[in-house]
Amino acid sequence: MLLLGRPGVLGSVAVAGVLAAAAYSGTDVFLAQHAGQQVADRWAGLARCLIGGGLDPGERPSQRLRAVQLAEAGQATAPIPRWPERCAAYARDLDRALDAGTMRRLPGLAAPGLAARILKLGADPRRYAATLDSLWTILERADLPEPRLSREASAGLAPAAPARTALRADDLAPMARDVLTQDVVVEPQPAAGQELRLLFPGHDPSWCRFEDGASEIRWSRATCRALPQAMGAGRASALRFARGERGAPDLFYLALPSGADGLFDASSGQRLWRPRSAEAQAVVDAQGRIAILHAEHREPRGAGPIQEHRLAELRPGEPPASRRLRIPVGAQALLLPDLVLWWQRDGAADHLYAEPLDTAVASQAAPLGPLPPGARYVDDCGSSEGRAVLFAAAEARVRYALAFHRAGRVLAPVAVAAIEGPVALGCHHGRASVLALRRRPGPQIELARWTCSPDGCAAGTSQPLRGALAQGPLVAAAPLGHQVLVAGWSEAAGLRLRLAALEEIHERGDIVLLDTAEPGSLVPQALRLVARESVALLLLGDRQRQLFAIRLDGSGAASGVRR
Repeated sequence: MLLLGRPGVLGSVAVAGVLAAAAYSGTDVFLAQHAGQQVADRWAGLARCLIGGGLDPGERPSQRLRAVQLAEAGQATAPIPRWPERCAAYARDLDRALDAGTMRRLPGLAAPGLAARILKLGADPRRYAATLDSLWTILERADLPEPRLSREASAGLAPAAPARTALRADDLAPMARDVLTQDVVVEPQPAAGQELRLLFPGHDPSWCRFEDGASEIRWSRATCRALPQAMGAGRASALRFARGERGAPDLFYLALPSGADGLFDASSGQRLWRPRSAEAQAVVDAQGRIAILHAEHREPRGAGPIQEHRLAELRPGEPPASRRLRIPVGAQALLLPDLVLWWQRDGAADHLYAEPLDTAVASQAAPLGPLPPGARYVDDCGSSEGRAVLFAAAEARVRYALAFHRAGRVLAPVAVAAIEGPVALGCHHGRASVLALRRRPGPQIELARWTCSPDGCAAGTSQPLRGALAQGPLVAAAPLGHQVLVAGWSEAAGLRLRLAALEEIHERGDIVLLDTAEPGSLVPQALRLVARESVALLLLGDRQRQLFAIRLDGSGAASGVRR
């Protein structure tokens, strides 16, 4: 009986074993499914936090990560904690989910803490881009279940929308080589303020005229030429434009270390006049008539004290004419198309005078008004309503003043302010804007602007600008019509700009111009803005001493300028 009964006992044990094995197997399957679901949910949260929505066809996670980084860096106000630090909790949760035994068997996940290490590699996400790509590939191949991430939670995790750069590296072509950005000579502005010529000095000097015309094409292309070798401009100690009206011939003043100088025609290289004065200035009109302001010195070759100031006039088909101007020998002077401004110390201040070029008009003997002590000419700008000339004092804390020239008359100078650091000048609708950029701790920057008319100046200051523009080593600002334009560069955030009214610029996001971290992209070493009313050029110098130009319009649209 016992023997007969044993098979039954053994059979019961076998059935129990099978049932136990099935239960264990079911538990293992359940645990594997649970672990997979945990990983899917945690991975969905981390991916949503780091890179937002799904990838575009052919897009790598690291590419999306960089686009999000550029967008987050340009936000005027960012949530606390900032991205990507706010994704750390999701990375830790994913780490714990990946630590399950069933998940550790996945190829490539043997090393613990893979996800957490993403956020330990520093604030620059480019440093863990390859890790993100690898993790994405592993989990995509793991055949995980659909994540359970509620729509509300998903929306709360999303970073800034990925940035799309306005330009790529191949949209830019060098305007000049072997030249530093700060050495580029910008021509004095014509009355209308829209034509532009740039001079690139160096061993092989060249210059470019930027296309004028309707606002949508203005400055979009440039015609560039080398200066004639006959001029010897590669050895110049001084090289600058003659001030030209619209359609005027292109003339340059050149001085050599030997003391030889001249006013040269840019097309032929022919010397038209030898002023023998290192401070000589020239104006040429559309008919080719040239006025040259120069000083006569007591010694030959332009040496020694000034004896008198003279104006030479060259007219096509006529012999040259020269006459003495009633300007004191100790005065400083600026030649404009129809008059000479001059100023000199008179008591405790410098005073401004005007000398018309038309000999039929008597010179203004009375001073127009005071300028800051030791005044020097800084810049001038033009518009359809006239011209504004900016002067600065030769002091540690620089004081500025503006003189307006309208309808043939120069008005009394207007005091602007004492301003620290470099300034930019712009004219728009009969008013002049003086803009200064200041760096503040934080880091942050602020913009101060003085909007001036002949009746005086109104001052305004922006609220602090934070983010990538304030943190980068390179930043430049300029007035652009009624708006202000700020451009900046940093290695992590690329090349970007912000354009808005002064009162609103602190709350505007950045426009990403160029991701300079892309392979083959240029790396800026210097920035410079040249702006006139409704259009601007951003000049960039790179490590190879190449110079590039980006055209910007009043809407912030950007395009590379090509020759």
